[in-house]
Amino acid sequence: MSTGDRQSMARKLLLMGNQALALAQEMMNGTDDVAGVGPQLIGSVHRDSPIWLLVAQGLYDERRRRDSYFPSHLFGEPCWDILLDLYCSEKRNRRMSVSAACIGSASPETTGLRMLGKLEEEGYIFRQRDQADARRCFVRLTDTAYDRMTGFLAESRKSILADDFVTPSAAESKAARSLASADYLVT
Repeated sequence: MSTGDRQSMARKLLLMGNQALALAQEMMNGTDDVAGVGPQLIGSVHRDSPIWLLVAQGLYDERRRRDSYFPSHLFGEPCWDILLDLYCSEKRNRRMSVSAACIGSASPETTGLRMLGKLEEEGYIFRQRDQADARRCFVRLTDTAYDRMTGFLAESRKSILADDFVTPSAAESKAARSLASADYLVT
């Protein structure tokens, strides 16, 4: 089996697992009309699904691959690189320092810092002081930025993922959230 086939199969398995968890959660919540809920959930991907990490990481990696073929100054989008990198970090439940975010921007540190300021002004990120080290500060996506990133990934996934993926459900699923966060818990 080729690498592409394995990745495609892995994506489909992640989707099916997420759908099964969402359906199980609905059944545990006492939904009587399981037959009515099933098709809606089977045809959706939860906003906290681990699949979005794969999509975002794929986009970020693709941008870095492109830099090995073309001069990076031709395609510079440090804000987008920061958002993708932060989104992946959030999906893994990892904190990201300001300096790591600047490195993730694939631009000079001064540009990275300027772009972080711009993203903060726009309300897409916020800073948190490190309680253990006052010299260090972490950056995180705001809820708005997280939701917009997930929405963007859901819309763009048609060209990235198999055609049988559909728009995420608006319903929150505690089971899907715990699945997405439990496997990546790192502080």
